[in-house]
Amino acid sequence: MVVDPEVSLVNVCLVMKTPCSVARNPLLLVPLTRLLLTLGAPSAWCGAPPAADAPTGIPDLDAAQAAAGRMPKVVVTGEGVAWDQERLLSAPLHSMYLEPTGHDRSRAHDSAALLGAVPGAAVVRNGPQTGIVQLRGLQNERVRLVVDGMTLTPACPNHMDPPLHYLAPTATDTLMVMAGVTPVSLGGDSIAGTVVARPAPPRFFESARARVFGELGGSVHSDSDGWGTHGTIGVANRRLSAAYSGSWQSAGDFRFPGGRVRDTGYQTTQHGLLLATQTEVGLLAADLRLLRTRDAGTPALPMDMLEGDGYRVGLRHAGEFGFGTLESRVYRHEVDHLMDNYSLRPPGPMRMFSRAESDDTGARLDAALPGEVHTFRLGTEFHRNEFSAFQQNALTGAQQDTLRNALRQRVGTYLEWQA
Repeated sequence: MVVDPEVSLVNVCLVMKTPCSVARNPLLLVPLTRLLLTLGAPSAWCGAPPAADAPTGIPDLDAAQAAAGRMPKVVVTGEGVAWDQERLLSAPLHSMYLEPTGHDRSRAHDSAALLGAVPGAAVVRNGPQTGIVQLRGLQNERVRLVVDGMTLTPACPNHMDPPLHYLAPTATDTLMVMAGVTPVSLGGDSIAGTVVARPAPPRFFESARARVFGELGGSVHSDSDGWGTHGTIGVANRRLSAAYSGSWQSAGDFRFPGGRVRDTGYQTTQHGLLLATQTEVGLLAADLRLLRTRDAGTPALPMDMLEGDGYRVGLRHAGEFGFGTLESRVYRHEVDHLMDNYSLRPPGPMRMFSRAESDDTGARLDAALPGEVHTFRLGTEFHRNEFSAFQQNALTGAQQDTLRNALRQRVGTYLEWQA
């Protein structure tokens, strides 16, 4: 019997069950850890023992280690990773923080693409702009997505516009992923986990004199004749900050040797304005954001997103006091969505289009009371979603409501103890 030197552990277990003569092969009495070291010597498993001068693939152990079946000493040298102590102490133990580099943000189609390397996470794509986050095999409403402190509801019933679609990848500063059990301070009615996406905070300078800052970047995708560019420009001093940020992305159909995949192009534009001031009671900020998506193909779904317009306005406060920290957030987010099955793909016998609207209004108040060992958190949250969607036959005009003036409200209060 010949065993492949690269045999897996499962195959090793099968070999263990193969009847062999213990008298002819004394290695069967060696623990499994020693068996793994003999993979380089197939003749040592079954059959005659190898010759004294033949290579066996077993490390040259001294007689005492060989008799006791011990492994040789292994020395592992590593380099420590610098951690933000405040962030590490405030984050759940099973969470994972991501700080995408500028290169990663520039080449990503959307913010969901930045989660590709997270263990237990996956991104389900029905189209290039439809990045649905999946945690341990569960997705959609089973995963809570918090975008800049907001709970956003997709307008498309098929989630062509998942929540991370409304935060440009170039504007994403950090991502925190918690797969499985989620703390009550960040949880909701999801069972798979939580993903928290945060944009870059307002920028200030130590000087009282105003200074101008900015950033400019771009990317090119040769497989779809796609391109993207983003920029930020602002002015700030010690107390005041004002900044504009924008991103533009465009791509055609995905190409491969010998053909192309129809219905995979897209165009997106995002504009944002952030105003902030440092006061005696903490940081006060106001943000405005506009998203426009056009002709975003979703070949895995029955329709394509022709138009997707998102409008957002929000206020935020964050301050440090003698008892701890206090944060509050108020926001309004509106989405107008249009899709059909004949503009970007070959029309079928029944031409259908669908419109949908999703409006989110929310507010939350969070307080953290840190101690030397324990941290207590308490807060309250309100979220209201108004949703309407219908589909209509483009030829006959027949209309069918999917949901008309649907309303969902959620109010919650929590108390959390982290030891």
